[in-house]
Amino acid sequence: MSEEAKNPITEKIESTKGGHFYKEIMKDFRIKESLHGCLNCGTCVANCPAAAFYDYSPREVCQMMIEGDEETIEEYMKSKIWNCAQCFSCKYRCPKENSAADIVMTMREIAVREGLAAEALAGYTRIAKLVLTRGNQLAPDMLSPDAFPDWGPRMIELSSKKMEMREELFKGFPGMNVVDRAWAAEDFTIYEMQRIWEESGALEKVGTVFPFLVDIVQDDMEDKKEEMEARIEEKKAKLAAAGK
Repeated sequence: MSEEAKNPITEKIESTKGGHFYKEIMKDFRIKESLHGCLNCGTCVANCPAAAFYDYSPREVCQMMIEGDEETIEEYMKSKIWNCAQCFSCKYRCPKENSAADIVMTMREIAVREGLAAEALAGYTRIAKLVLTRGNQLAPDMLSPDAFPDWGPRMIELSSKKMEMREELFKGFPGMNVVDRAWAAEDFTIYEMQRIWEESGALEKVGTVFPFLVDIVQDDMEDKKEEMEARIEEKKAKLAAAGK
């Protein structure tokens, strides 16, 4: 490695006695471009939308990785890093060209792989299930007074008429006339998506956070596979009967 390519902060991994999580993070190729020391100026925090509303500080992320304290890193991976909005405001404003958002992205991937994300992501169970079984992550019936207690009477009234409103808005588009998903994707499309998740290993990673979803998805895939094969055989029979 040339002198120009070296980063004194990330090269620390070669001499430190840092723990497992620290070393896994520092090995990621993104860290070399994301961590260059910290001036403690607070510019990143002042521009961070997550810091304004949650217990999160991009400055702390950078300093934590420079110090390499394993207990602090593990605690962040279990909770605070999931408050980052990934807007990258910190990256574009830091005078040292640090990117706490890139560091957080790396930490999240490792947290999922190491089984540290289950508690932090527990509230996203339904979204994950929708993505894996329906092909989209939001559903109109998620917008309800139970989820938004600060709604006024007008919004509550509109919420009670979701189905009627969607039927009127999407006349001629029957796949949109649903409230338990954003739209009705074709079964074959969903099946292809599930196969990609399975073949790429992503489904296995999802299982570290939502173990029960793996069985649900695999059962769903099996059901769809049988249906797809039946449709293919039916089409072949029609083509054969037509002499094609």
